[in-house]
Amino acid sequence: MIHSKVKVIICDDEDLWNDMVSSSTLGLPDHLYYNSNVHLLVRYYDTNILFPFTSRKILGYKIALSFGLKMSGGPFVSNELITPNHYNAIAFILKSLLEHYDIVNITVKLHINKFYCELLRTVLKHILSLNNIAFSLFPLYSRVLKVSSYDTIWRRSYSKKARNAVRKFRRNNGTVKRIKNPLNYLKDILRCNRSSPVRQGRRLPRSYTDPLIVYRNLVYFKKYLEKNLFHVYGAFLDNKLVGYSYVISCNGYAYVSRFIIDRFYKSYCVGEGLLDGIIRELALGKMVRRIQYGYWSPKSAPGIDHFLRQFGFKEGKELAVFIYRKKDIDINTFMRLLTLKTSLQYNALLKRMMDYISLNSLYKRFLA
Repeated sequence: MIHSKVKVIICDDEDLWNDMVSSSTLGLPDHLYYNSNVHLLVRYYDTNILFPFTSRKILGYKIALSFGLKMSGGPFVSNELITPNHYNAIAFILKSLLEHYDIVNITVKLHINKFYCELLRTVLKHILSLNNIAFSLFPLYSRVLKVSSYDTIWRRSYSKKARNAVRKFRRNNGTVKRIKNPLNYLKDILRCNRSSPVRQGRRLPRSYTDPLIVYRNLVYFKKYLEKNLFHVYGAFLDNKLVGYSYVISCNGYAYVSRFIIDRFYKSYCVGEGLLDGIIRELALGKMVRRIQYGYWSPKSAPGIDHFLRQFGFKEGKELAVFIYRKKDIDINTFMRLLTLKTSLQYNALLKRMMDYISLNSLYKRFLA
């Protein structure tokens, strides 16, 4: 029996957790400790299964949520020798969580490796065998660049428009460098943030504009900086910081978690120069295999989506899976209220989801 071999504990040791994430080839920036408020460490024989998630209550539902507006997550195995029993153990854990939560969510990055494809196949196959449990699938609009040599990316991935913009940034004495002590640039970071208090149609939260919060966050991430998990890149014009980015990296996967420029210097192509500088360093240093720049829908953020496509970023196949008890949850109503503003948007996303991976195609691609 699977359950007799499974031992579950809550891990409160941030350093230990991050060391396990970093030492596993399947660990991603998404799995690092700071992204979640519950960290389940599951011992199955001699293998650790790590399951980070955020426990939240939304619209009256208690949810174990492993994806949000900024990051995605889900269970992964610390052992490189993965057997079918590991996938079955994860399916058992997900089912057990439904004894404490109304909805359990995992997110799988299908574009990374076969582990996540097999995880999706096994979990959904397990759910389909149960009478009282159902699932819903929703696509996420991740933007991913596969990293090869910088010269290849420059010639084949960048558009002509992107290359010309980067050249303009460089002609204006623009440079990009990694900042070793970002606290030295606290005032400049705040200036960049406050230069445009409304971005993508939304006001910036206090975590961007309140000096004390920005300071505390940088102090907190210092330990991630020292372990080479957190990087701050700055774009400079004549040694003045006019843009910056936070990049989280782990096991060959980099995640651009913040990207801000001073809007008064936009005409100098600071955004293009900053993104190129990040790509250039990561490619030349052979630090990563993939770079992800958030989640951007072509409809909700056409400007950013177009900007990323100019640099070769493409849609990464990624699915959010919501597991729930049939009698308790109307998942379509829940998702409509949670993530969408109008029925028109909802219907468009639902159609896209069905086109993307309908149940029939799911069988063909993953369950056959």
